[in-house]
Amino acid sequence: MRHIWIAIFLAIFFIYFLFSKENKKILRSIVLRYGLIFICLLICVFYLISMSPASKLYYAVQNTTKAVAQRGISIGNAPQDESFAWRELVWSASYKEFKKSPLLGVGTGKKVYVETQDYRDYIEVRNIHNSYLSILIQLGALGLGIFLLFLFTNIKKIIQSLLKKGGDFYKIAILGVSVIFLIALNFQPYMETNLLSVFFWMALGLSDKLSI
Repeated sequence: MRHIWIAIFLAIFFIYFLFSKENKKILRSIVLRYGLIFICLLICVFYLISMSPASKLYYAVQNTTKAVAQRGISIGNAPQDESFAWRELVWSASYKEFKKSPLLGVGTGKKVYVETQDYRDYIEVRNIHNSYLSILIQLGALGLGIFLLFLFTNIKKIIQSLLKKGGDFYKIAILGVSVIFLIALNFQPYMETNLLSVFFWMALGLSDKLSI
């Protein structure tokens, strides 16, 4: 789930700039303290596996680091990554259908046909692994515009509340959750086929109440 790690780091980066100077200083001290602990533990783990190259721990760590490295490298080599290739194929097919009705979209419950030399399938538009694009294809520019306006209004209100009234743990936490979702929606069907979207709507509802 590369997109989740990317979303978390970008959300932390975004939230950091909304902190007061005092909170920024506290955050840096926490990161430094736990960062040193993490590095020490990491050194101990690598020392243990280097001393026992035939152990289960060694193979477990090796397989994990190899998988993480492959997934990380694939971000910079999108054309060779299967998941990126699949998305490009499905998004292109969906866009062809969208052009028939750009204002109102193709409607919900629709499928698009995708085909390559080795792959043929009918894919549900709601499952094309990009919630923004899925809403655009199904509900058109009008539907996506209403959705984005709703998001913008909620996020703007809680940010303004943070800047005017100062930092608040709950506001920052809810904003952080919202930002993670807003980024992750670009890569998976959270809005359409994933129960995690419940937490997204909860975060938006709380952001509206907390910004009062």
